[in-house]
Amino acid sequence: MIDIFNNFFNKEKAKTLTINDLKRKNFEAIDFYFSDTARQMKIDNTPPIELLPNGMLLADALQELRDAINLPIIIVNGYRSSQINKLVGGSPTSKHMQFLACDIKIPNLSIWQIAKKIYECKIKTHIVLIEPVNNCVHYEIHPDKTKYQNVYKIAKKINGEWHSEIIDPKTLI
Repeated sequence: MIDIFNNFFNKEKAKTLTINDLKRKNFEAIDFYFSDTARQMKIDNTPPIELLPNGMLLADALQELRDAINLPIIIVNGYRSSQINKLVGGSPTSKHMQFLACDIKIPNLSIWQIAKKIYECKIKTHIVLIEPVNNCVHYEIHPDKTKYQNVYKIAKKINGEWHSEIIDPKTLI
């Protein structure tokens, strides 16, 4: 597994990846970088090739989650260019800009129920951030799975700045 991981970060390998390599069984490639804001503002939000290895890891993680919970997942947004991130009011350190995070929804489930489903399926992840302001769950990975923290947080926007607080996932409704 380490060899496969290292291959993703080999610069030669990154050069052979294309945006279409993000496609998975239940997701189209565009699901990982489509942005309504980008479309409306006529801004290209295609991730740069050097971030595709991160995108591949994120796509794999989302497909693994989708398979584990056996429910459709809607990616509200995945990759964001710095320009799009600023336009949507994202954190200046957002992992969306590194192609290591996406915001998701699951039809007919609250954000609390989604976080609980993620916890119950026992998939290791880096950060699960419940965002009541945006009514979505931020699903974040780390490029090195050995550094996954499996942390659950709730996000709040106070005076225009994002803040988060760690929560115990066992207490999710």
